[in-house]
Amino acid sequence: MLCEAQGNPAPGSNNLITLDFDTTVCIDVTDVNLFPSPLIVSQGQDFNVATKFILAGAWSTSWFANHAIPFTISYYAEPMTGGGPNVLLGAITINTNTGTSATPPPTLTFDENLTRVTVSPNPLGPGLYRLTATASFSGSACPWPLNAYLTGPVLEVY
Repeated sequence: MLCEAQGNPAPGSNNLITLDFDTTVCIDVTDVNLFPSPLIVSQGQDFNVATKFILAGAWSTSWFANHAIPFTISYYAEPMTGGGPNVLLGAITINTNTGTSATPPPTLTFDENLTRVTVSPNPLGPGLYRLTATASFSGSACPWPLNAYLTGPVLEVY
């Protein structure tokens, strides 16, 4: 599965705070009972999407882990056949103090259990879709504009 992630600020760009998605997890698709999906679903079938999001750097385990700073993970489906706009599959807002801290190096991880969204009802018609995820911090709770994106696997809807 080919996945690409980019954070702003990017991993390795500084030692205070960076954002990234775990590309080994990419975007995990499961049925509503959490059984792995072969990335093929029927039209109207509900499913889950989840990923692993990581804050790294000195501020991740100090400031972010100790404050309830909200951020949003949003999931989209980009039509690969027939064109059209991206379809929002769902979003979840998470507070930074719910992540799992680890050192060294300092990281704050938000796993699939925290980032999971159930896509119900499934809005996708038949076709192929590239799944993407974004993470964004905005508003007065976070003093910096931080964001990251992940392009993930292709989902087939029949």
